[in-house]
Amino acid sequence: MRSFAMLLALSLFAGCGVRDLISGEYSSLQGCVTECVETAWGDVTANKRSSGGHSTGASSKAAGTEWNYRFLLSEADMADRTATLRDLLLTKLEEAGAFIHGRGTSGKPDNLIGFSLDYTSAGEEGMVWARRVSHGDGDNSIFIVFHGVNTN
Repeated sequence: MRSFAMLLALSLFAGCGVRDLISGEYSSLQGCVTECVETAWGDVTANKRSSGGHSTGASSKAAGTEWNYRFLLSEADMADRTATLRDLLLTKLEEAGAFIHGRGTSGKPDNLIGFSLDYTSAGEEGMVWARRVSHGDGDNSIFIVFHGVNTN
């Protein structure tokens, strides 16, 4: 799964139109993405079923965060939360000045399994990828990956 995410991330950085981070609220879009994840999933992360959580790494040129949680939630609730996360990201990234130049989805609009978004902003290119997985009996996981590269 990580290999796929890394291949996807590497293929996304063929820059398209650049816009400024107009809101001034974020120094990079990592904060924006983190805020959206916490809004969509934060109320249930304390009740995660198994060890999971998020890890963050950064250097002067790249930043990344991965979230992985396993919950006892219905597939319908997981689909709704995945769609909520996607909608929040589209709205907040564009408000922050990002140009969304790549979008992909898995599943149907009323049963979203996963999505990917590729963006460019002033000095930053990045991607967000999310996928939910059902383990049966209401046992479900969500995997979310953010990767951003400073192009300055």
